[in-house]
Amino acid sequence: MQGRVVSWRYLPAIAEPPPTTAKLGGLLRALHNQPFPPQPPGPLTDPFASVATAVAGTSHAIGDADRRWLTGRISTLRHQWAHLAFPGRRG
Repeated sequence: MQGRVVSWRYLPAIAEPPPTTAKLGGLLRALHNQPFPPQPPGPLTDPFASVATAVAGTSHAIGDADRRWLTGRISTLRHQWAHLAFPGRRG
């Protein structure tokens, strides 16, 4: 396998100061330094569903032009995901 596929579950923001980019970078570095899981992840039928829901439900935080762009990008990524082939893929 040449690369990794990472999926994220969306969690709504909490009422605390956001972490710094340095803190997020450290967390991502630690995550990507982890070994591969012993078995492939289960099926991901739509890994973009939570992101699409968040984009659709944040009218106060995202302008119309940005929402249109993000919605189009999600659509493109969903299409690419549907045609992605990698070893061990299920679903």
